[in-house]
Amino acid sequence: MNIQEKFKSRFGTDPIYYTSSPGRLEILGNHTDYNLGLTLACTVDFSMSLAIGLSSDELCKVCDLKNDLSEKFSLDKELELKTGSWIDYYKGMCLEFKKNGLDIPPFKATLYSNIPQGGGMSSSAAMLISAAKCLSEFQNSQQLSNEQIMLMAQRVEHNFIGVKTGLLDYLTILFGKKNKILLCDFKENIVSDYIDFNPEFTFLVADSGVKHSLVDSEYNTRRFLCEQALGCLTSIYPNVNSLRDVSIDMLNESKEQLNIEAYKKALHVVEEIERVKQAEKYLKANDYESFGQLLYESHKSSIENFNNSCVELDCLIELSKSIPNCLGARLSGGGFGGVSIHLVKKEDVEEYNERLKIAFKHQTGKTLKTFVSL
Repeated sequence: MNIQEKFKSRFGTDPIYYTSSPGRLEILGNHTDYNLGLTLACTVDFSMSLAIGLSSDELCKVCDLKNDLSEKFSLDKELELKTGSWIDYYKGMCLEFKKNGLDIPPFKATLYSNIPQGGGMSSSAAMLISAAKCLSEFQNSQQLSNEQIMLMAQRVEHNFIGVKTGLLDYLTILFGKKNKILLCDFKENIVSDYIDFNPEFTFLVADSGVKHSLVDSEYNTRRFLCEQALGCLTSIYPNVNSLRDVSIDMLNESKEQLNIEAYKKALHVVEEIERVKQAEKYLKANDYESFGQLLYESHKSSIENFNNSCVELDCLIELSKSIPNCLGARLSGGGFGGVSIHLVKKEDVEEYNERLKIAFKHQTGKTLKTFVSL
């Protein structure tokens, strides 16, 4: 879709600026970002496009073209009033600009997204980043850097939307490169390496059909339990500043001092960080079989320790083990629904895809949506 033409068709003028932000896939490193850990991720071909221009009155007008929805709000009177809908992301970003002393005029905008909503591919983060990039164009010489945009988007999610997200989504979307896996380091909030992905392989992404809502889920509870575990560990090991600094031995030696649920959540994170380190070595050594086993280990921990899977996701992972040619699979993203990723050779992906769809339909009665990434 040409977002500029759609803007002109809707408002009768050309937009001042337009941008597009991709969705992202978490490859490995589940819930490690807000624990200052390591994550492997990549961008996907789906994206959020936004075009923006000046409003002819005092109201901001935003049109969601895909869903044929329109919202209006005032920058003065209604900005802090949450509606519980998609427009809150735009209101929250406008409020963040104003809090930072960045003036924005009333604007009109059109957006179009083909990123599956509630699928764990960060449609909300792409929305915030697109909004920040467009609003930054009104700042003239004060245009924001990617690092500023990343932190502003996170503050909107934390303070306005109410989800205590880490920085994985924003970092991946802003710094992703085609056909590369990003090694994200959240002690420094940087991409520490871009890893080549062997073109003989691909990820089949399978949507569980369960839309997760991180606001309504236990995402914040998981973060609280990680922080609770860290608080206890810090009292035992004064040099520990995050779960990134904790070894398996340290965690197990402290198990009796920890709430069992806090221990399990910390165990998931600490082991995930180690899995990412191993995965980096396997990918660079072209050992995709060993890399695939790490995906299975990650999902097992999501079930047993972090408790952020669901019946449909577990079904997809179990089916992957019974269908030939899958090297590994796991949930991707925050969990509680959304998508799973399946590591398959490109030459096998079509047959694997068909067999997975048939088996999932037989097991659940649901039609499975899939696409190929990387």
